[in-house]
Amino acid sequence: TINLGGNSPATIAEGRQGFKATFATVPAPVAITNASLTTYEFEPVGIPYGLGLTMDDHASATTAPDHVGAWSWDEDGFPGTARGWTHTSTWVKLRLLHAARFTLLLESRAGVAWPSPEDPARLAGTNLFPSFTLYRGWDTDAGATTNADGTTLDQDHTYNNRGNIAWAEDVTYLDHLDNSTAHTASRTWVLPAGEYTINLGGNSPVTVAEGRQGYRATFDTSPAVSLASGSATINYSKAAWDTLAAGFGKPPVLTLDGFFDQAAVDSLTAEAILTNARPGSSYVDQLYAMNGPVVHNQPGRTTQPTTFTWVPGDTTNHSGSIGLGGIARFGLFGGAAGNLLFGDFTLQHDKGRVALGGTGWYLKGNIPPVVAVYDLLDVTVAETATSLTISGRLGVSFEVANFLYNTPADTLKDVGDFTFTGHTVPLTTPVIRGVSRSGGNLVVQGTNGVPGTRCVLVSSADLAAPASSWKSAGTGSFDAAGACSFTIPLDTAEPTRFFRLSQP
Repeated sequence: TINLGGNSPATIAEGRQGFKATFATVPAPVAITNASLTTYEFEPVGIPYGLGLTMDDHASATTAPDHVGAWSWDEDGFPGTARGWTHTSTWVKLRLLHAARFTLLLESRAGVAWPSPEDPARLAGTNLFPSFTLYRGWDTDAGATTNADGTTLDQDHTYNNRGNIAWAEDVTYLDHLDNSTAHTASRTWVLPAGEYTINLGGNSPVTVAEGRQGYRATFDTSPAVSLASGSATINYSKAAWDTLAAGFGKPPVLTLDGFFDQAAVDSLTAEAILTNARPGSSYVDQLYAMNGPVVHNQPGRTTQPTTFTWVPGDTTNHSGSIGLGGIARFGLFGGAAGNLLFGDFTLQHDKGRVALGGTGWYLKGNIPPVVAVYDLLDVTVAETATSLTISGRLGVSFEVANFLYNTPADTLKDVGDFTFTGHTVPLTTPVIRGVSRSGGNLVVQGTNGVPGTRCVLVSSADLAAPASSWKSAGTGSFDAAGACSFTIPLDTAEPTRFFRLSQP
């Protein structure tokens, strides 16, 4: 109940006094944790941002209830389907202070004030079909497109909701969510620290006569999962390599001339890797250790850091790549025509490569010419609380088959197997603490493992045998203290047996 009245001094002989009262609603305070949310006035140049948002990697912010046009994100009446209305959308200017899992929830909202001179109590509709687009970068300056009259197109009434915006040349399209069936829409991305633009809008059918629709947006971040240690193993098929690059001459065209692991290549120049002798190199058990977040390259070298972060349970939703240290050198016609280097790899996922026959996972070679070298086929991804394993077959990429080997038939040819295992905690070196006899069994005890990771005991009667020939003698898990134990039958007729521990 509100009482409206006057309070003139009693000494003044006054009667009735005219008045006018205006009522307006003010949104309740918004929820903000470790974030800064601001509003902007309209600007006619660049993207007309309405909200500014700065967040760290453990933050949350909810906007005050507001409204957008029912067709602001997309209007079916446009000849094309990739255009929305610029000025009836809400544009968010986002800054992430750290790499993070970023979640956007956009939902229809009732009771949002939309007053007009004729109807001060008017409310926005409650039939929003929320949709949105994410771009990298900000655009606040004059445009690069020239109009017929010689002026620049600094801001247009429409924008591209599924790609780059011609008049906003400083932003790059990343992703969008097209929703025309629900009143709530949400998506999570893994994003590096930096600047982003988000368009919030509606996607109602054009046949529905609607105006402004109420909405509320919630933004959340949480630390992205990253890798602290890891390594990859490549087992090449010599038989397959002997058939490659037939476009250059009679096979075998390429033969392995040397393999340099991470420890070997880190101290060498590119010229030394091309010429140094490397006896004893093998097509199998090539170990490529994961690089850290910072690398130091010798002259001519191109090894890459690991910047990979992902959403647990959805590794394809990731940012960055996994840098792997190691280079295999192959001689062209036995070295008579020179050598080719394959390595300085990065492992990553690109859904666009599915169209080339792969799974999206691929190994990129960063030795010029920088190109996808292998598409991973039949990929298996396994996650635990502390590890990530990605394995598959190595298929020759379209680019290498067609432009390097000059043999299109080599595209996706299986040349070996690949397995990467990374850990979200620093990798330790498990050791065998002791071996004892218990009746007819041997008890092998291990320690110094990462708690909760898998513990594998392998054995061989020949210490010099390649790692690939050692057989599994048991699997288990390292306990909370990093210890594990195996009980295996004792073969009294066998003179010698060697054991090793690993945590894949």
